[in-house]
Amino acid sequence: MKRSLLAVLAALAAASLACNMNFNFSLPQVKTGPTETLAINEPAPPAGTVMDVTLEMGAGKLDVQGGAAGLAEGQVRYNVAEWKPTVIRNDKSLTITQGQDNNGANIGLPGKGSQIVNDWALKLGSTPMSLTVNAGAYQGTLALGGLPLRSLSMHDGASNSKVTFDSANPEKMAELTYETGASTVSLTGLANANAQTIDFTGGAGDYELDFSGKLLQ
Repeated sequence: MKRSLLAVLAALAAASLACNMNFNFSLPQVKTGPTETLAINEPAPPAGTVMDVTLEMGAGKLDVQGGAAGLAEGQVRYNVAEWKPTVIRNDKSLTITQGQDNNGANIGLPGKGSQIVNDWALKLGSTPMSLTVNAGAYQGTLALGGLPLRSLSMHDGASNSKVTFDSANPEKMAELTYETGASTVSLTGLANANAQTIDFTGGAGDYELDFSGKLLQ
């Protein structure tokens, strides 16, 4: 009887403590300023080179399509100074990475009355490449039809993205991997991706996978 009474008292104490606990979860605020533009103009590598192209961004808008004269071209518009992207290029890779704030984070909330601008509009060229996209809570439109992709790897958070292959990939893609969270994702024309393996992983979200196109392998 004593043990039962002690158990009841302990449960009531825990419940009382839980009722008095306050949790405060908040993202850091970021300071916006004038909108700046970073131009991207990367020439094509020597013929026969296969490039690793990586795009890394946080919250914002991402537009990727073909049509670049070189390896990559376009612009990034941003109004958070710390988020200015860095471009790292070597013989076999190109990485465009969003900058971080003083806390080492590339996420945050705008201050009162401000509006974050973080718009990436990029074109890729005819160089065979492995493309990796790492993003946060973003809106993405990736028109990848006709791009020579050896592989495609996409990882994002709570996104709203559309990936289309409206024409055939001229290269054999070893693997197409997409990992996402609570997102709305549309992948269309997947037969045109010319992928040997497609691996899609999602959380609670709304997903459309359309396998139209010409199946080549």
